[in-house]
Amino acid sequence: ERAFIEEADFKVHPLSDTGDYTAFAVKVEKEDRYKNQLNLKDKIGVVEIGDDSLMFVITPLKEMGLIAILYYNGDSLSAPLNARVNDAGIPVVQITSATAKSILNMSDRKIYLKTAVDIVKGKSYNIVAVNNRSDRKPFVLIGAHYDHLGFGESGSMVKNRFEIHNGADDNASGVAAMLESARLLAKSEKRVVVSAF
Repeated sequence: ERAFIEEADFKVHPLSDTGDYTAFAVKVEKEDRYKNQLNLKDKIGVVEIGDDSLMFVITPLKEMGLIAILYYNGDSLSAPLNARVNDAGIPVVQITSATAKSILNMSDRKIYLKTAVDIVKGKSYNIVAVNNRSDRKPFVLIGAHYDHLGFGESGSMVKNRFEIHNGADDNASGVAAMLESARLLAKSEKRVVVSAF
């Protein structure tokens, strides 16, 4: 019997569902993901995958009967947070390739998996500013999204450093260009609408 250690062997995806299962682990190969030929009902899938494609894999595998997904893409746990998952509906856990190998080499592959995810909701705001110089059309509209990457996850330029730097990778340059354009157009005779979302 082997116990795996959180943050060393695995990391629960923040949009994972809470779950408590004892089930057989099964390796799901890339070519098996959409064929529906494997018996995945009530099993835990072990899947090698890139972070950016995770959202395209969860739903079909869940529909094929998996009750949880353990995914891996190397020996580090550097990128579980930006794996673009919208409310997975089942437990989704990133594991190292060494952890995957250990699970798949077990004689019976029966594992116990428990995830507990607390979702904390907050408010965010869209910002709109208008100079009201003229109500004539056309007008100038400038916009940029201001929240995105910023915790060392996939796509971040500072991987493996899980410190908050929201927007520093995406979209700080867009917001800076929007603000500078707004500043330059502030005294324009045209109506200027600026939006950050």
